[in-house]
Amino acid sequence: MRAKSLKLKKRWFVLTSNSLDYYKSSERSVSKLGTLVLNSLCSVVQPDEKVYKDTGYWSIVVHGRKHSYHLYTKLLNEAMRWASAIQGVWMGSVAAQAIQVLQRMFDRGSSLGSLVGPLKDIQKCVRSHSCAVLLCA
Repeated sequence: MRAKSLKLKKRWFVLTSNSLDYYKSSERSVSKLGTLVLNSLCSVVQPDEKVYKDTGYWSIVVHGRKHSYHLYTKLLNEAMRWASAIQGVWMGSVAAQAIQVLQRMFDRGSSLGSLVGPLKDIQKCVRSHSCAVLLCA
């Protein structure tokens, strides 16, 4: 038995190279309702079985700096695909930001030896998908 009834609105999302945009419908003439920029301040929460048991929907949550989007679907594999695709864009953005930070450090006269530690941290971070913690802490 479902404990919670959701009042969902159907929206169309477009994943770009640096954002998640959403629209009221799939028509080309409709204006954009919002944008969530995917950067190092974002995170993606994977589908949770408890939410599915309570609502009948698999959910992912995309947290931005100011807003969070809750995306729902009846299919687990679809929720996993969405989470993976969004996280892929987010990870690319985080890696690009990390490279910019290192470039600025190098431009300011940091020696190559002083960049080895940060490079190893970024490499570990990218492997573990926890870059937001590394870059924001």
